[in-house]
Amino acid sequence: MVTFLKKLLWIAVSFLIIYACLFAGKQIASLLPFVFPGSIIGLMLLFLCLEFRIIRLEWIMPSGSLFLKYMALLFMPSAIGIITYLNEVYSSMVLIIFNMVSGIALILLVVGYIGYYFYNRKRKNDD
Repeated sequence: MVTFLKKLLWIAVSFLIIYACLFAGKQIASLLPFVFPGSIIGLMLLFLCLEFRIIRLEWIMPSGSLFLKYMALLFMPSAIGIITYLNEVYSSMVLIIFNMVSGIALILLVVGYIGYYFYNRKRKNDD
């Protein structure tokens, strides 16, 4: 019984750490002069805290593994929302596919250019 309560408390603390980063991100987003998702800022804060070892990975691993385990369930409301507006999705299908293909092509070009730049830079330094 004690180990169960200890594990439950550990999960609650790790969840509170993640939620604190989300809350801080939303507060920062409310101060910005432009619209930016607070959840993204919260994720960046969490990443920076992990990177600079302010937060240890072991501290957030219990709730993080729970989130990953039930991720499909967390995306269910958005999938149901898309299904309810399926007619609008079908009417915009050409535009959606065009955006997907052009986005992938743009990403490939940018990543290829950056890789080419660093490859040439390293080659010049080796010479």
